[in-house]
Amino acid sequence: MRTRIVLGCAAVALAAAGCGKATAGHQNADDQHPASATQSTTQSAQPTRTSPVRSATAPPTHAAKPTPRATTAPPTRAGTPQPTNARRSPPAEPASGSRCHTSDLWAVFQPLGAAAGNQYGKILLTNHSGATCTVFGYGGISLTSSSGASVPSKQIRDTSTPPVQLTLRPGDHAYSQLHWSDVSGPGESSTRACEPSASGLQVIPPDETRALDAHWPGSPACEHGQIRQGAYRAGTGPASGG
Repeated sequence: MRTRIVLGCAAVALAAAGCGKATAGHQNADDQHPASATQSTTQSAQPTRTSPVRSATAPPTHAAKPTPRATTAPPTRAGTPQPTNARRSPPAEPASGSRCHTSDLWAVFQPLGAAAGNQYGKILLTNHSGATCTVFGYGGISLTSSSGASVPSKQIRDTSTPPVQLTLRPGDHAYSQLHWSDVSGPGESSTRACEPSASGLQVIPPDETRALDAHWPGSPACEHGQIRQGAYRAGTGPASGG
């Protein structure tokens, strides 16, 4: 009786042990399946990474560089001297320093007296313009009658004093001394006037062509109208000749 009980317990124990192994084996199988499920779930739960897709459009082009605007020089202020490398021309000679023209002058004849058949006088030029001008040399002279007709006359230059350039300011004078003879010369009559009497004197300033009219005292110029003339000098000249 006791032996049956022992055997029964052993059988029960063996059955329980078998059940235990079966249970354990079943648990292991179940344990494996949840792990696989968990791993699958985890993999499916992870977000899917996609490779970045490059745009098929062309790369952006760079904008063309703006063309620089033409620069202009800043406006020049009035009265501000601007530097320059150009060589400056010398200033032109002012009109006030130019030659005296006929229109700038007055002419007057003044007698200076007589001595032993010789007559003396002078031509006086006056600058009546408003500008300074110059005179150089002898000029020209000729005698005329009261009607304006030409009277024989011949100018002879007196070179004993060389000419110099004279500067005449407005109102300044220049004079030229004259010398002629009132005694008949070769080929002239000794019983009457050697030459026709003159009443006018035409004065041509140096380097000019137009004449100024001046009064002549009426004395004839013998020796066929020869009149010696000196170069123009500054001032009004002597008060008497000889």
